[in-house]
Amino acid sequence: MTRKLRFHSHACLSVEGERAVLLTDPWLFGEVFHGSLALRPVPDLETLDLGNGGHIWVSHAHPDHLHVPSLRLIRDRCTGPLTIYYQRTSDRAVRNALVEQGFKVVELTPRRETPVADDVSLTVFPTRGDSAVVIRLGDRIIVNQNDCSLARGEVEALRRMFPRIDAWFFQFSLGGYYANANDHAGLESARRLHLGLVAHCYAALRPRIFVPFASFFSYCKQGDAFLNDWTLTPAQLVAAQPDLPTQVLRPGDELLWQDWEQRNASNVAWWENTLREPVIIKPHAAVPDSAVLAAARALVENMRARVLGRFGPGETQLEIRETGRALALDFRRGRVELLEQGDPQKLVISAPAEELLFFLKSPRGGDIAFGSCFDVLDLFRWRRLRRFRSCRSVAEAARRRIWKLDRQLLGARLRSLRQRLRLDRLLPD
Repeated sequence: MTRKLRFHSHACLSVEGERAVLLTDPWLFGEVFHGSLALRPVPDLETLDLGNGGHIWVSHAHPDHLHVPSLRLIRDRCTGPLTIYYQRTSDRAVRNALVEQGFKVVELTPRRETPVADDVSLTVFPTRGDSAVVIRLGDRIIVNQNDCSLARGEVEALRRMFPRIDAWFFQFSLGGYYANANDHAGLESARRLHLGLVAHCYAALRPRIFVPFASFFSYCKQGDAFLNDWTLTPAQLVAAQPDLPTQVLRPGDELLWQDWEQRNASNVAWWENTLREPVIIKPHAAVPDSAVLAAARALVENMRARVLGRFGPGETQLEIRETGRALALDFRRGRVELLEQGDPQKLVISAPAEELLFFLKSPRGGDIAFGSCFDVLDLFRWRRLRRFRSCRSVAEAARRRIWKLDRQLLGARLRSLRQRLRLDRLLPD
């Protein structure tokens, strides 16, 4: 087997060494984020050949990167041992969940090169629950940044350890909520934001080749279908950043280290046609207001039982789009009420009942932002509620409160000091 790097779908690559194959973030079929995002296109699974064994690196816990059904499919097709590599975290929640399902998991220590095979290694750079990875394939250095936002100190650490970068893979298009459907200025600003991020990160890393990926999906519900008109295509990216050495890959394509410019023209045209094909849009499921109310009561009771309620917001209202009613939540006082009409001063979002039920009931309810099936009425209060919804422990809720006070009173100096200390501790000598 010769060494190859091949693109398959979204953020899934196969790194093919002499005797081992490593996959990254395999999402190979199905919809994610409560049925809001679908692959475009679905890859040909026959191009995935793990031979007698395989290795998988997962960047973070979002389902378009940690897609358990795809992991199970790969395990069923793999005739030899399968190992999943994931960043070491304090709670080890992802590691424990994968182990419970029978997977072998190796935890990666930040900024420490970990061998996968004789000619393949991983060096992970975690940041706020996400992570980027540097893959060494023989004498080639590949940075897989997926949709990870690396802080300045992390970029400096990466460049110090790997001064030469042969290829860099990075998200380039919209991936969640940015603005309401009627806010065209906000949506256009989001497009410019992503183009700016590409240029900024490229300037910081200075790779020989840039490969745009982790953006090949469609929004497939009535509530978020408007975002399909605002996503960036590779053609638009290349036109906006003509000086970048951008190599555009189709599913199944092998990365070329030279003479790849000629293939780009046909690949850019292929993606333009593929991403502009009609999308099947699904209606939202009918959910009675009583089910939303019951889920709200259960959530408030659960948070208060775990002593999280004291860190939660006061009365906050969510509008049920189908009926115009408002759900009033008060975590501090343990009150839940269904109102015939909401208070404009307390309403934070308007959403279909199905999406509100997911937000209130699912353990992953905080991920509603990636589905984008809602209108924000009060951005500050909505962010506060969504972040509180994602808290898993009193310690995490208290930490969020501390960082909020730090930002308001001290200009985020405590967080900055913590990040510098963490970087000093993890940088190599």
